[in-house]
Parts: sequence; C-alpha cells; structure tokens
Amino acid sequence: MDVKFNFNKTEKFDFGKVGKRMPYSTPDDFFKDMEANILNAVKDDTPQPVRIAPRKRSLIRAIWVATLAASVAVLLIPHIDFTDNPIAQPSSKENGILAVDQAFSQLSPADQVYLLDVYQEDVFLNE
Repeated sequence: MDVKFNFNKTEKFDFGKVGKRMPYSTPDDFFKDMEANILNAVKDDTPQPVRIAPRKRSLIRAIWVATLAASVAVLLIPHIDFTDNPIAQPSSKENGILAVDQAFSQLSPADQVYLLDVYQEDVFLNE
C-alpha cells in the first residue's frame, strides 16, 4: 500500500491511503551531525564556580522577631495579675456545678424526683 496521498485535493480523507509511512523525513546522518555540532559548541565551556553568599537577612529577621516578641511581652506583663491564687478560687466549671446545685435545691421535692427520673431514663446520658 505505497500509494501517495495528496492532501490538497478535495476528496474525502481516507486513512487507508495514508499507510504506515512516516509523515516527515530527515536527511541522512542528521542526528550524527547534530551531536557533533553540539559537542563542538560546548567543548570549550567551563562551568563557572557557584558562589554562595552569606545570608545576612536571616540574622536581621531573627533580631526583628526577637524585638517584636519582647515588645509584646512588655505590653502584656502589666496586665497580668500575679496576686490571684488559682487554688483558693474554684474554677469556672466548679462555679457552674455550684450554680446547678443551688437551683436544684430550690426546687420542690416533687420536681426534684421528676428531674432525677427523667435524667435516669435519658438514653444519651446513660450510654
């Protein structure tokens, strides 16, 4: 199936007429010549030494961060009350429990029994 196919004609395109031939061609010894040309172009090139400059910006940035942290600490320290004794005062969780206990003790005995029954039958609390 070595039929030449003319793409400029207006007839319908048929893959059968194209066949398995390559759509492009290269001159003989093209790749050998290309390799020789590249090697000739780079044979006198010597790599330049890489110079690594010291990083002064990282030191300056560290100084700025330390200065910023110190200034924030100076602004916040006067607002901290070191006289509070956390052991002497109950926590907010304990305050909440105390408030619930006070409210429960102010209910009538019938209401207290009803609430206890409801809490004991609660499916989500008893899992």
